[in-house]
Amino acid sequence: RLYPGVAETLDALSSLRPPVRLAVATSRRADAALGVTEALGIAHRFEHIEGSGGTTLRAKPAPDLLLLLARRMELDPARVLMVGDTPRDIAAGRAAGMPTAAVLYGLGQREQLHAERPDHLLEDLEDLLALMVRDARA
Repeated sequence: RLYPGVAETLDALSSLRPPVRLAVATSRRADAALGVTEALGIAHRFEHIEGSGGTTLRAKPAPDLLLLLARRMELDPARVLMVGDTPRDIAAGRAAGMPTAAVLYGLGQREQLHAERPDHLLEDLEDLLALMVRDARA
């Protein structure tokens, strides 16, 4: 089941002009992540769904998967926002040279996420929309 507001936030991000490009970077196998996102009805929102499970890529907090996705999307890592809900996600984003945003619900513990000192703290995923709108204006 999706957390409340996730589908609506993904829809809103794709309706921005230009639309926000999205990818999934997981420590699980890519085929498993694709299956989950398809079952949840959100796979079509992501340009790439990649996992380090079952590959030679080092798992997060190593930056390997994030840097691979940035290359595939032809994006400068400094212009990619890593959004995650675990300390490993935030550490991986930082190691990849990406700004980071911690979602303060989900798998990670709030105190541990705060301790990673992400660039942004999101109480709800909907806060990401406001962040993207603000950054687009800057």
